[in-house]
Amino acid sequence: MGMKKRKASHMSGSGGCKYTKAAKNGSVDAQFKLGMRYKKGKGVAQDDRKAAKWFARAAKRGYAPAQNNLGICYARGRGVEEDKSRAVQLYTSAAQQGYVNAQYNLGMCYYRGSGVEMHEGKAAEWFTKAAEGGYAVSAMSPSGAGEGASHLYT
Repeated sequence: MGMKKRKASHMSGSGGCKYTKAAKNGSVDAQFKLGMRYKKGKGVAQDDRKAAKWFARAAKRGYAPAQNNLGICYARGRGVEEDKSRAVQLYTSAAQQGYVNAQYNLGMCYYRGSGVEMHEGKAAEWFTKAAEGGYAVSAMSPSGAGEGASHLYT
């Protein structure tokens, strides 16, 4: 019974999520959180297209976590057509705001030549900024990073 009440507290209105109304009213935080719920299928049916749509709304308004997550969507072709150059643009916007996950992702793009020309110097620059911003250094080893190493949705 406690579980049902808890789940019910997350549900409301269209889309079945408490963030829907605020997101539709322009709250970037709610847009981002709704995107995360659709990405993970938490309180709503998992839907990459809807996740990307909500990330895009918040990203358009300069919200760095949404820019990073939308970049991941473009890098992986999740909910949008794959476009690695667009991913780099989004990571760059978020990275320039000091968002460490995007700084790491941008470093990986330069390290791999994904969406940009391979450039170890720029990769090192972005990895350093991410580390200085608190990104876990152990997570930054490009040699240990697989294709899914773009920082997980945050």
